[in-house]
This record gives sequence, structure tokens and C-alpha cells, in this order.
Amino acid sequence: MSVHQIPVLGQGDYYVIETELTLITRGENTLLLSVDATNQVQEENEQNNVIGVRVNVR
Repeated sequence: MSVHQIPVLGQGDYYVIETELTLITRGENTLLLSVDATNQVQEENEQNNVIGVRVNVR
């Protein structure tokens, strides 16, 4: 897993977290993928948002 910090002018920092995921399924054509991602912030007034999730399936 790798984490990259990206400063965004006027909006603080964004973090890109890259991780590898291996999926094992019972059927060749059956795939159900659920992503639950949350982040923690230091200040109560900041929003707790995940900006986006990118998944590549081969």
C-alpha cells in the first residue's frame, strides 16, 4: 500500500491511497464488489468524505 499526499490550493490536502486487491469468486462471470472507505479528520468542522474510488478488474 502506498499513500500520496496532494496539496490542493485553498482546500487543504488530499490523499491518494493505492492498494492491491485480489478477488476470488465461485463463478467465472460472477463478481460482486463492495467498497467501504472512510477517512478520519482532526477537526470536527471538516467534512469526512471519500472523494473517489477507482477499481480495475482484469
